[in-house]
Amino acid sequence: MAFKIFIAILIIIGVAMVALGLFILVAVLGLKMKAEPEINQIELSPMSGIGENFYSNFDQFLTSEGFEFIGDYSVANISGKAVETRIYRNINEGIEVTLCQQEDKNIRKMTLSFTTGFEDGSSIETTTNKEPPVFIYDNKRVYSLPIDDYKELLKFHRQKLKEELEKKTVAFDKMSAPVVESIINSTKKELERQMEYGILKFDAANGTYSFTLYGAVQSICKMIAFSFTKGKDKSMFDTQHRVKNKKKEWIKTFNLMGAIFFCDGFGFSCKGHTKLCSFIF
Repeated sequence: MAFKIFIAILIIIGVAMVALGLFILVAVLGLKMKAEPEINQIELSPMSGIGENFYSNFDQFLTSEGFEFIGDYSVANISGKAVETRIYRNINEGIEVTLCQQEDKNIRKMTLSFTTGFEDGSSIETTTNKEPPVFIYDNKRVYSLPIDDYKELLKFHRQKLKEELEKKTVAFDKMSAPVVESIINSTKKELERQMEYGILKFDAANGTYSFTLYGAVQSICKMIAFSFTKGKDKSMFDTQHRVKNKKKEWIKTFNLMGAIFFCDGFGFSCKGHTKLCSFIF
């Protein structure tokens, strides 16, 4: 009798897991990505939990290191969810800095990235974001460092840039490209590239992209794999700012808003010369 009860429980759990998997799959397949993101220039407001001193200190540090403030932007690409981003550029070194933040009732997330693009189309990025990208990138090298010290992040990025300069040349012309034009062009190119990889498909009638079955399954698998490690190596820029919602705690691993924030390489310039975390669900 006990054995039958045990088997019944296993069957119930199995059915529940299958149902949950199908629910997530349908949700991912139903996501729509605009072929052209909606971009607005804004004035970045401090995120709750982050003191105003952080922003002023960060600005002073970058200015002292030769960076120039470019502007604050709001970019919405998926389901109307916008990411607020502050951008800095160091024209002489070819380094762009993006501070991305997004906050609502379910999530409070901030990431910081240093990016450099090269003339051969490749790029390197040093970021506080630990979440793996759901897209395929064959020309971008990402170094994920979940630390709070942005001075160390820049130091690390400069060291990697120095190593790359032994065989590559920085694409300095991209550093002077208009921000909005850069976002739109890079977004279109990356979406088209992911369609070639079989990750996305295009709906010409509505002008939107969505995941293919292959792309959705691959994304979900990465989300599940990451869920076993995302509690580790936290930093102020990463997972510790997620807002807990007790009613949704049981499904937090699959929280689409948080999980797809890790479309890390996509956005402001997916090839690396300008980066924005614009894929938020």
